[in-house]
Amino acid sequence: CGALLLHTSAGAPHTSARALLPEIQHAVRVLQELHEACEAVEESFDLPREDKPSVAEWSTMLDGRLKPFFHQLERCVNKPGYSTVEPLAALLMKNLSMPVNCQSAEQILVRCGQWGPHHFHDGLLRRAGVTPHFSEEVEKAAEELAEAAAIDGALSADKNLENRVDLTHLKVFTIDDALTVEIDDGISVEALSDGRHRIWVHIADPSRLVQPGEA
Repeated sequence: CGALLLHTSAGAPHTSARALLPEIQHAVRVLQELHEACEAVEESFDLPREDKPSVAEWSTMLDGRLKPFFHQLERCVNKPGYSTVEPLAALLMKNLSMPVNCQSAEQILVRCGQWGPHHFHDGLLRRAGVTPHFSEEVEKAAEELAEAAAIDGALSADKNLENRVDLTHLKVFTIDDALTVEIDDGISVEALSDGRHRIWVHIADPSRLVQPGEA
């Protein structure tokens, strides 16, 4: 799965084989672990997501010998502005015929199932300074809106009411996975009287509840 070159110091031409033995043994061990890591990761790429090893399974696989590879991949991704790819991660990328960069690190972690399907995009947001959690102020405002929505007439008047069209009779289809809880867009098809069809694109309208300048 890979090749490893050993170099001896030019200033020590008479280094004995016995003195080099620890280096050789270490190199062979690293090469074996690299081969095992490549095989395990490549096999997982082709599996359906539900059949990929879980995070717990990855951590114990091959007696934990894959941990150093995953730790280096994660460090490459999680540190903002971190551009250096550590040796084990770089070897893994090269042997998987992938560019040696942090984008490859993210792709490996997602494709093998170590990270969830949205973790790649979450990583982009984290590096842009977008946190995965809302502030207490925003959480409180959301709770108040939810409570008001449950009471008739408690919400402020809809300023765009005259521009709205009631499309609740249409069947709206969304492209989301089973775990999605915020369904914010979808499409529907309306059959017209002349035989043609109109395609509607439905987008969530948060401005109905949240005005500019509010939390």
